[in-house]
Amino acid sequence: MGELFRVENIIVKTYNYDTDKHKEPHFHVYTNDGKSCVFSISDGRVLPGTIGRREKRLIMAWIILHKEDFWDRWNNAVSVKYIEKISPREF
Repeated sequence: MGELFRVENIIVKTYNYDTDKHKEPHFHVYTNDGKSCVFSISDGRVLPGTIGRREKRLIMAWIILHKEDFWDRWNNAVSVKYIEKISPREF
């Protein structure tokens, strides 16, 4: 498992070999209130799960700002390489 970043009450992760269930590049989002969901990297769609509207907007902003980073981490995850965190440098 690779934690990509934490912001406010949100933890964003990706997992090695995580291609069976969702069938497309994605990452997982967990909030402190116990909610979770999965986001598509390609278009930002929410796959299974639900989180609050505010948290969803925040994650959508991260996707826009860090799309290349998300793709890089996904490629490393499916290749079982080291998954480094995404720096909040622009946020």
